[in-house]
Amino acid sequence: MESLWEKVQKGLSEGLDAAKSGISTFLDKTGDITQIARLRISIVGLQRKIRDNFFEMGGRIYELVSKGEEDVLKDKEIKKLIKEVKALEKEIHDAEKEIEKIKKEGKD
Repeated sequence: MESLWEKVQKGLSEGLDAAKSGISTFLDKTGDITQIARLRISIVGLQRKIRDNFFEMGGRIYELVSKGEEDVLKDKEIKKLIKEVKALEKEIHDAEKEIEKIKKEGKD
């Protein structure tokens, strides 16, 4: 039969183990939330860059059309901006996939 002292020690040990486990889980979840927040902030920055490229592209297209240019897609600057937008879209897609991965792993 366990003495009172042994029961107290066992209870404290089990309580400490449970607290450590809880803290570990809490820190993991906090880390996930922080990582997701950083990715979302990154996505907003990428979306701003896309918006800026769209504004620049629109201005360039207007300039070309005003000069009588009919095939604006041949313009090097327009091609460059389109390429940049596509790259930014891929970065956003990758960040969104990473968010989903973190969320899925967090549920396990």
